[in-house]
Amino acid sequence: MDSKANLSTFAPSTSQTLSQKVSKQRGAPPSKVWLHCCIAHNSENPAYKYCNYCTEDPIYSSDNSSNMQKHLQGRHQINVEVAISRVQEAALQQLKELYC
Repeated sequence: MDSKANLSTFAPSTSQTLSQKVSKQRGAPPSKVWLHCCIAHNSENPAYKYCNYCTEDPIYSSDNSSNMQKHLQGRHQINVEVAISRVQEAALQQLKELYC
């Protein structure tokens, strides 16, 4: 047997490399959903953000922007447009290059 392995078989695919690069990038802008929220006060959980529009207890809270977005849409009829992620943007660009 040859002691040198064919390294090309172990090379990551383009999509794996792309997703690794994108996931390592930091400093993504915070979701626009959080503009409709406030931080915890007094005895509230500091890990969560609280809906600015809820006036009756329990005031809705979440640490997940998707859940907060669904709450804003369902309870307060506020539609927050969220920008596409860098991974989605890169995937769309690759699809355009392949099919256009």
